[in-house]
Amino acid sequence: MTLFAQYLKERENKEIIENDFGFVTYYFLSSGDCYIEDVYIVPEKRRSGLASEFGKAIELIAREKNSKRIFGSVDQNANNKTESMKFLISYGFLLSHNSGNTIYLTKEL
Repeated sequence: MTLFAQYLKERENKEIIENDFGFVTYYFLSSGDCYIEDVYIVPEKRRSGLASEFGKAIELIAREKNSKRIFGSVDQNANNKTESMKFLISYGFLLSHNSGNTIYLTKEL
């Protein structure tokens, strides 16, 4: 476990899946649903399927914890927001709601 992973777990009770080309952070809500907080893939590996691999890994973990849904979000002020939205929708997420500048999406498991 990397130092950053230890930090996330200890400070915020969040998990991370990471490799040399990217990472995804996530945590479980009090409802039992899973929230994917951050996804980062280095530019040269984008569109390689790595984000989908991370997504499948989180789905497996969420199912093992009997989660019914996974949530994700897109900050409308972030860089690459259109690509983020396209990926989430292509991965099976549906629009849920918005709050301020954040659009929330959900995927039923």
